[in-house]
Amino acid sequence: MPELLGWSVELKRQASEVREEEKPFTLAPQAGSTPDTITDRADLSLALNTSMKPTKPKVRAASKTAAATWFEWYTKTPRIWEVCDDRQYKSQSKQIVAFMKLFLPLGFSLDPTTGEYADRVMQAGNTAQKNMHEFLQARGIKRMFGSGLLKQLRALHRDGALDELITRYRASLALGQIDDPAPETTKECF
Repeated sequence: MPELLGWSVELKRQASEVREEEKPFTLAPQAGSTPDTITDRADLSLALNTSMKPTKPKVRAASKTAAATWFEWYTKTPRIWEVCDDRQYKSQSKQIVAFMKLFLPLGFSLDPTTGEYADRVMQAGNTAQKNMHEFLQARGIKRMFGSGLLKQLRALHRDGALDELITRYRASLALGQIDDPAPETTKECF
């Protein structure tokens, strides 16, 4: 009987050795790893001529002003509404520009064939941004850049605070006071 017990223990030991050899090799530390194990893995990684590169944290771009988004929408070539790989960026830009159009009470005229096109785009964008900031500050809103601005404008639209501006914009559009080179699909967002 003791021989049978010894034989059983020996079989278990051999089976566990085989399982240890069959385990796949990973470079990532696992839960419960000791520093020795991690060092051994790093040494083995060097021996196998594989590199372990530390990951860099993602860097976020600085938020743009509404006027900068306006200027880019109308002057960047190729136009954002024609060619843009990032659909989210295109959508956000389109919505910010659409909201900015509400804050130009006298309308605007942009003709890309004139020599002063970029100046007119910048002037209209700055005027719209100034009027929009005054409107938002009167309501105690401090977010003035990028997606934070868009979030606040959507909330105001949902609450009906922009209804009067939308009515005035539609009237200006119907009377021809707005000469916009952007396609029709980007003009009527409300």
